[in-house]
Amino acid sequence: MPEDEGKGAADPREVWEGIILVVMGRMEGSRLDDQRCAPPLPSTRGPTVPDEDFFSLIMRSQAKRMDEQRVTLPSCR
Repeated sequence: MPEDEGKGAADPREVWEGIILVVMGRMEGSRLDDQRCAPPLPSTRGPTVPDEDFFSLIMRSQAKRMDEQRVTLPSCR
């Protein structure tokens, strides 16, 4: 082929680097597979706190924080 003209055989170092990269990729992939765990089993119980209670608790605590941060401005009179 015209693109291959003037090029010799592949550099042995490049060939070995390619092989090493392939082997390392396979080994790392198997290590990741070994580290995976099974997904948790679905819970048969319902949520511990109903959503409405949870969000009302957040709203109360945030409102309390907002009230604590309020300051009374001095009057200009």
